[in-house]
Amino acid sequence: MTENTRLLKPDELREIAERERKATPGPWNAIGNPYGFLVSTLNGMTICEKDEATSIDFCNAEFIAASRTDIPRLLTHIEALQAQLSSLCPIGDLGVITSLQTEKTHMVEHIKAQQAEIERYKTALERICSIEPDSLYDAQLIAEEAL
Repeated sequence: MTENTRLLKPDELREIAERERKATPGPWNAIGNPYGFLVSTLNGMTICEKDEATSIDFCNAEFIAASRTDIPRLLTHIEALQAQLSSLCPIGDLGVITSLQTEKTHMVEHIKAQQAEIERYKTALERICSIEPDSLYDAQLIAEEAL
């Protein structure tokens, strides 16, 4: 992974959140023309400005203004994804060996539960097979009980 595509470390996310928390509250807006641009709060407080702006300068100003609301939304989204991931894979924060051992234990428990369910179905099927052919109602009850 390159520097721009690697995953952020928890302390890097905290630093971003801290910078966001310290910044002037938003939302911000950007206005501009060929003579310059201005990024400001909605109540008129100047965030940054530049005289003699080019079209790329105004694109940058729009980016700066949008970042004031985009960054908090992205941080919230990251937190939600991390919570989802943790609920799906609670061992994600463990070391590799501990993670594998935990996964093995989980799989053994899962296999035992599946084997118990198979035995329950086999027993129900044996009971159904032993019923007289004219007693389909009893067979249906046994099958429903097994399920």
